[in-house]
Amino acid sequence: MGFVHFGENGWLVDKNGEPFYLTGINYIAKYVCTDFFSDFREEILEKDLAKIEEMGLNAVRVPVNWGNAEPAEGIFNEQYFVNFSRFLEMAIISVSVAVLSFVVGILAKKFLGVDL
Repeated sequence: MGFVHFGENGWLVDKNGEPFYLTGINYIAKYVCTDFFSDFREEILEKDLAKIEEMGLNAVRVPVNWGNAEPAEGIFNEQYFVNFSRFLEMAIISVSVAVLSFVVGILAKKFLGVDL
């Protein structure tokens, strides 16, 4: 479908300027509860995304657990970001849009003073 963006009227539109309506699903890989960026199994994710596309959906909402991306303040899990980027590439090819749902932990402590 191509890149989705906001048109002049403020509505989401596709690459041809036609209205784009998000029709999607909350997605968690069936082999792991939430953190499939740490346990990345591309072949399973590809099959799941293909099935979602076959169902006529154009968006997936995925959880991003920041505690796995940054296990300690200032220490980043580089492989997490590599896998995360690959998943976004796969999702955009299959279903057009990936909506990210950030699960906070270290960020809550840093910005809210709350240790989760």
